[in-house]
Amino acid sequence: PRGSSAAKILFVSNNDGTSFSEVNAIVSVVIVALWVRLSILPFVDRYTQVSQTKRYSTCIERTLDVATLILPSIGSMLTTERAILVSAWALVASCLMLWITQSARAHAAPVAKTHKRTKVDASVAQAFRCDDAIAMYRYTLAILTAVAILAIDFTIFPRRLGKTETFGVSLMDLGGGAFVFSSGVVSRFARGRTYRSFSANMVKVAPLFALGVARLLITTAVGYHSVETEYGRHWNFFFTLACVNVFASIFTIPPKKALSLGLCISLVYQCVLSRLASAWVLQAPEVRRHPEHMLLRFASMNREGLCSVVGYYAIYLIAVQIGWFLAQPILNFRRWARTVLIALSAVWCAALGLHRFVEPVSRRSGNAAYVMWISAYNMQVILAYVIMSHILWLVRQQPSAAPMLVQAVSTNQLAVFLCGNLLTGLVNLSIDTMQVSDVGAWIVMGAYTSTICACALLCHKTNVKRA
Repeated sequence: PRGSSAAKILFVSNNDGTSFSEVNAIVSVVIVALWVRLSILPFVDRYTQVSQTKRYSTCIERTLDVATLILPSIGSMLTTERAILVSAWALVASCLMLWITQSARAHAAPVAKTHKRTKVDASVAQAFRCDDAIAMYRYTLAILTAVAILAIDFTIFPRRLGKTETFGVSLMDLGGGAFVFSSGVVSRFARGRTYRSFSANMVKVAPLFALGVARLLITTAVGYHSVETEYGRHWNFFFTLACVNVFASIFTIPPKKALSLGLCISLVYQCVLSRLASAWVLQAPEVRRHPEHMLLRFASMNREGLCSVVGYYAIYLIAVQIGWFLAQPILNFRRWARTVLIALSAVWCAALGLHRFVEPVSRRSGNAAYVMWISAYNMQVILAYVIMSHILWLVRQQPSAAPMLVQAVSTNQLAVFLCGNLLTGLVNLSIDTMQVSDVGAWIVMGAYTSTICACALLCHKTNVKRA
């Protein structure tokens, strides 16, 4: 039998969060897993070349996807400490494998060490772009978000990684902000294409509003548990995405000015929160008093969702300029990496300073500390993948394309997010997740994540419209 709605709400509530370092460590597990996947590609390619059928090669590739991509994503949350330790050993092993393959190649072809090598390296550096790194970054945040929205309902999932009640940081607090950030990085605004007709904008935004309404109606009809302190009584993340897209469409900002505007919006919003609104936004639902007027009552009931849109829009604007920066070819990688490291350090200092001296990070209000934390987190993941891609490129003298599963999840983020929400609802309506054993949780999570990945691959192969 299904657990009661009140019991499940209590089960996922009252969380104070964890530390910045633990969140970074969990995310690093997926990054290392992708590094391992890319490092062993030469061995896999050499083995599959002798296979007789394409089906056999595809079977090997999917098996590797499960072993190096799906299982580490689940393990990073369900067995956090062990996963971090295993990923450290996997990093060492994959680096050794990469060194062995490069040494073998250099021994077999010593000509590559002549003076022509300099010209090759120069052309590689001039041609290097961040496209594969961005695909891997978008895959990472999408798969972590999808895994977490169901994993939180099992007892094996550490409570400290769930969404925080008022202030604090946790893995699940990253989900919404990272989704908005990744959308901004690959948006048309980041590519400098700012003009689009009003009707075209509405065509893009309308499905998001429709999904929000559908989710609200379905969850209300079936009595699905919903935590009011996440976005409010009626609000959900689809409405937030729709509002951010509306603002981005109405106020067309050149990408070179988006970062400055995003920071200004975040700081002004923080001043309003600090002086007037923070206590109101974070007030416990059971003690709230709502006005009689319909619109004011709706705003009061959904204060978290409505107010946090400002913070999410600031995140989006910051991501637009970063996306524009990443779209430029890298001519001098050392100088580029030095610039990004300095910028990343500054953003982390701002995030920690705001968190310590102004107001702690709050996902519910989307305050300045949250905006800076989301920006710092996304920037460091992108930087890690850019460095990874560049190392592999220099070692192999050719681009290392992201695996098909990574490309599929990256280019179909909205479909992955929607599929995850639907499957999470089905699982919770079918079984009492709080009574499932640890082994049972692993089995359910494995089937759930595999289904989401299969959905992404299907969308990728059939060229479904991407988000």
